[in-house]
Amino acid sequence: MDKPGFRIATALTVLCYAAGVAVFFMRTIVLPCKVAYPAAVLALSVAATRRRTLVPFCFAFLASALGDAAGAQGAFIRQMCWFGAAHAAFIGYFFTRGTCRLRLRPALVAAALFGIMLGCLAPGIADPAERTGALFYGTLLAGMFYGAWCQNGPGAGLFRLAALSFVVSDGMIPWSRFVAPFPGRTYAVMGTYYLAQWLLYRAALRAERVTDAV
Repeated sequence: MDKPGFRIATALTVLCYAAGVAVFFMRTIVLPCKVAYPAAVLALSVAATRRRTLVPFCFAFLASALGDAAGAQGAFIRQMCWFGAAHAAFIGYFFTRGTCRLRLRPALVAAALFGIMLGCLAPGIADPAERTGALFYGTLLAGMFYGAWCQNGPGAGLFRLAALSFVVSDGMIPWSRFVAPFPGRTYAVMGTYYLAQWLLYRAALRAERVTDAV
C-alpha cells in the first residue's frame, strides 16, 4: 500500500474505531454484539495491509472480536478461550521477532502480577471450570505482558503501554465478577481495553514499518 493510500486507510480506521467505541458506550443505541465492532475494525484494517508478518495481529483482533461477542452473550468460558487465543497470537509474534530481547526484570514483574491475580482472584471463583480457565488465561496474559516488555525498536514503547493497559483491564474483569463489583466498572474495563487494542494496532504498524504512523 502506497503512503497516500495508507493515510486514507488509517483515517478511515480511526473514524470507524472511534465510532465503534462511541456506539458501545451509548446506551441508547442497541445493536447486536456492538462491543465487538472496534476489534473487528482493527482486524480488517490489519488485513488490508497485506503484510504476512502482521497475520498474528489480524488473527488476534479477530479472536478478540469473537471473545467480545461471546462475552456479550454471557458465555464466559468461550470468551476466555477467544481472548486466550488472541494473547497466544500476540505471544507468538513477540517471541519470534528479531528485536525481542529477553530480560529478567519484566519476567519478575509478570510473575508478580500473575501471583497477585492468582492469590486475590482464584479463591473467589467457585466453579472449577471457570477457575481453571481463569488461571490458564492469566498465564497467557502474563506471557503477553512479558513479551511486550522484551520488545525493542519501533513501536516498543507502545507495545509496553498496551500490555499495561491490558493487564489493568483484564484484572478488573474477574475482580468485579468474582470478588467485589465496583461503580463505573464498564467504563473502567472497556476504556482501558479499547485503549490497549488501539495501542497494539499502532505499535504493530510502526514495528513492521508499514509506513510512518500518521
